[in-house]
Amino acid sequence: MKFHHDNAPAHTARKTKDYIKQLGLELIDHPPYSPDLTPCDFWLFPTTKRHIKGRRFDSETELSAAFLDAIDLIPESRYSRLFGMWLKWCQRCIDANGEYFEHLK
Repeated sequence: MKFHHDNAPAHTARKTKDYIKQLGLELIDHPPYSPDLTPCDFWLFPTTKRHIKGRRFDSETELSAAFLDAIDLIPESRYSRLFGMWLKWCQRCIDANGEYFEHLK
């Protein structure tokens, strides 16, 4: 299974890298300074936000549970489609020499 995250310090820490390796996940590198290529920012968070928008939560635990419920509502096929789109966006970034580019529709 492939795993992707950005280059935040918590993600690049030795302990995190060791844990990912222990789980047997293949880590996909993320180009530095490329927030437009982070699937959570351009896809996952907006998708889950639609399910929890307008609701009030009494605790962080309730919010976390609602977020996880929203993730569970996403069909696996959408993740597969997103991964294919993400690879195209990475290629567009390479083709643009790392400069900003419009996302593919």
